[in-house]
Amino acid sequence: PKVLPWAGSFRGAGFTRFAGCIKHNIVYQEYRMKDIWGSGNRIVATSRERCLLLKNNRVFEHDLVALIRVDDGKITEFIEFSDTGLMERAMLAKPADKPTEVF
Repeated sequence: PKVLPWAGSFRGAGFTRFAGCIKHNIVYQEYRMKDIWGSGNRIVATSRERCLLLKNNRVFEHDLVALIRVDDGKITEFIEFSDTGLMERAMLAKPADKPTEVF
């Protein structure tokens, strides 16, 4: 969704833009790895995160899955699957006076 500045595809140096979007919009309150599987140069990781949106003081929590490829010791591909609909609803929620969980 367009309301999420960190959503989309980022390639090469574009990852710096992605990291900046995260830094200016989200504070991670919790990040917990759940499972990691690997075969050859491919990794699948599942995790859970709880995030505070700086825009409106709303908190969302969700599970995500990452597909990672490593070549010569460097991450060459990182694809994340997360609930962007939940994030969109949290971003569009009315601002709260104090951190408030909405999703």
